Amino acid sequence: VVLERVIGVTGRVGFLGLWGMRLMAAALLHDSGKSQHPLRFWERPIPVLMRYFKGGDQESVGDQPQKGWRRALVIARQHPEWGAVLAEDAGASPLTVWLIRNHQQAQPAQHPHPRALEYLKALQEADNQS
Repeated sequence: VVLERVIGVTGRVGFLGLWGMRLMAAALLHDSGKSQHPLRFWERPIPVLMRYFKGGDQESVGDQPQKGWRRALVIARQHPEWGAVLAEDAGASPLTVWLIRNHQQAQPAQHPHPRALEYLKALQEADNQS
């Protein structure tokens, strides 16, 4: 779904080009870190509700041990890093790894690719729509 939305957000596949293949790979893999600690059915709404009621501040809870209701928040907070490590270990490009690692960051670390922030914005917009 996110891949389809990335293509929709960019408006055309021509935007993607050769380097955009890294964006498409990131769109497919951006939540792969969640496979390390799958959420239970009842845990899935917790991060969404926390964002709604606390305005997106999961920092304070998301760095704590995975216990009780906080487990879902820890997974929501940590899965981008876990997914980036999985992608890097599998041989993904540095741009794809960077996109996965930063897909939830409002102020991401710098990347040398000239369109990295543009690709990240497209990925984030598509992810937020799904």
